[in-house]
Amino acid sequence: PEVDHTNITSRKIKQCTGILTKDSDGYVRHARNFDFPGATGRNMTLQINFMRQGKRIITSLDCQWYSTGVITAMKPGVISIDAQWRTAHPALDKQALYKQIMNGMLPQYFSFRHFLLNDTLSPSYDTLINNLAKPFSGAPMYLITAGPNNASIVTVQANAPSILTFMPKNGWYLVQ
Repeated sequence: PEVDHTNITSRKIKQCTGILTKDSDGYVRHARNFDFPGATGRNMTLQINFMRQGKRIITSLDCQWYSTGVITAMKPGVISIDAQWRTAHPALDKQALYKQIMNGMLPQYFSFRHFLLNDTLSPSYDTLINNLAKPFSGAPMYLITAGPNNASIVTVQANAPSILTFMPKNGWYLVQ
């Protein structure tokens, strides 16, 4: 997906939406959409369960063509998270982007596997959010997150600390 942030592609990306709501008991709900064109895009989603020692540790909803990563996932009792497209202005330099990835910068959709499968990086919602606030991606994106009692939108900057927007204590929704 990082290539779509460079000037070598003419791919038109539609913006998806992430919605977080909270009911009067403080229960947070997380919803998203996929803005993919036509029936082909809508019919290419699949659910993937990540298992460890016979126990499901992550459930994800993915698109068939993102077979190397995850764009929507839930780690029970910890977090639900989805990635949303964010346009890079100006377009990123493809050679610099490739060099960053070769030097250890996480490709966008590998970040889910990196953070969610590593229990030391994601034992709790707060720990995971603190880790997502640090620079980890060479391309911008939004991460919409919900935990047991909190929700936030993480605005990931290319090679810079992320910006965190939390649902207000007395608020009931947050939309990206």
